[in-house]
Amino acid sequence: MEPAQITAAVMSIVNTLRIIMQNQNRQKQARRRWQRGDKSDEDMDTDFSQSKGPGNLAILVAMGQAHAMERRFWARETSTDWWDRIVLQVWDDSQWLRNFRMREGTFMEL
Repeated sequence: MEPAQITAAVMSIVNTLRIIMQNQNRQKQARRRWQRGDKSDEDMDTDFSQSKGPGNLAILVAMGQAHAMERRFWARETSTDWWDRIVLQVWDDSQWLRNFRMREGTFMEL
């Protein structure tokens, strides 16, 4: 088998497995919503591109078909004013539960 054919076969398998995983995750979420009696569609907004499996690029790098390259990035300093003044001082437990699905004490322990 030619290297290009092997690469194409591996990529096809990876893509098929990723689709299967996405479908299974959606089914699990629908089942959980049904068991909870939840009518909202919030869980449908999940981004499945962040799946747990290896990405296409990682597989190509492992096979020697692509080369890993160090990337530079930047981030700017952001203000913590909103967090300090609003979240830590104003929010009650119901707002913590709604936004983080845990109480403030649990969040602070983590």
